[in-house]
Amino acid sequence: MFRLFKKVLLLSLLSIFPMTFSLDAATETPSGFLGRIKGWFSKGELQNDILETTQVKDSLQWKRYDYTQSNGFSIKLPGEPDHTGQIVEIPQSDITIHYNTYVTETSNDNTVYVVSVWEYPEKVDISRPELNLQEGFAGMLQALPECQVLFMQATQVQGHKALEFWVSCEDVYFRGILVSVNHTLYQVFMVYKNKNPKALDKEYETFSKSFTVTKVKESKTLTSIRKKIRL
Repeated sequence: MFRLFKKVLLLSLLSIFPMTFSLDAATETPSGFLGRIKGWFSKGELQNDILETTQVKDSLQWKRYDYTQSNGFSIKLPGEPDHTGQIVEIPQSDITIHYNTYVTETSNDNTVYVVSVWEYPEKVDISRPELNLQEGFAGMLQALPECQVLFMQATQVQGHKALEFWVSCEDVYFRGILVSVNHTLYQVFMVYKNKNPKALDKEYETFSKSFTVTKVKESKTLTSIRKKIRL
């Protein structure tokens, strides 16, 4: 089961950057993936390679966005998000996972805001969300070699198990939270490049604290839960 969460989070990281998404993406070398990230950020860098974030903080126009399907969430973003959806079939199993990703990029401070929603089938055992979140975080780290974990802490969002994280890859930072809600996994994070890791503290607080679960997809009865599979 936990290997599934690890692969899914790895695929999620790979999929938000400009590349063709497929299960083969999980086999890309970690160094190649990190190089892709740095190259992607370099396209929007200022000529002096210093991001003057203090000049643009007040210019961000935050707006609340609400999404409801079989589950639902609400969040503030500094711009209209791009949406992509995908169905992932796990090899050597009959498990199919649906995911939707919402991405907003702010060119003035070279930052990406991401919300990914992963829906697991009922047959997948999610009875130990803390371990699932830890394994999911390990999947993210697999895509980020030679990176340093600045912060990682178990927490809760509206009573749901969550894991907050902050990872440094030289001057590229991944900061956010994973939230487990029954058979739905929310991945809420921002990616930014800056010489000062705390330069976007205000933006992170606005973004992360605004996330709200508005609709919970109900699980089946206890009898069916006992029949769930473990991977």
